[in-house]
Amino acid sequence: MCGNAGGIKLTSTVLPFILRGINLLGIASVNVPIKDRGYIWEKIVNEWNISQTTLISEISLEELPQTIEAIKNGHHLGRTIIKY
Repeated sequence: MCGNAGGIKLTSTVLPFILRGINLLGIASVNVPIKDRGYIWEKIVNEWNISQTTLISEISLEELPQTIEAIKNGHHLGRTIIKY
């Protein structure tokens, strides 16, 4: 993600990050020269772009029990949208 449209304050605890093995990384872009920012932005848009590889699946309500079991067993990846 990029930008601070809603402000720079982050209200959270570290627990969700620890439980999910997530790293919250950022760059203080104010301290980066504008010529270097352009280079980094190009990499984010092209080489480092993960939007095409984000795992999103849609399931029916009938498939929900199997998906919940997969989550509990640590075999679920990405986000799941339930169609009803």
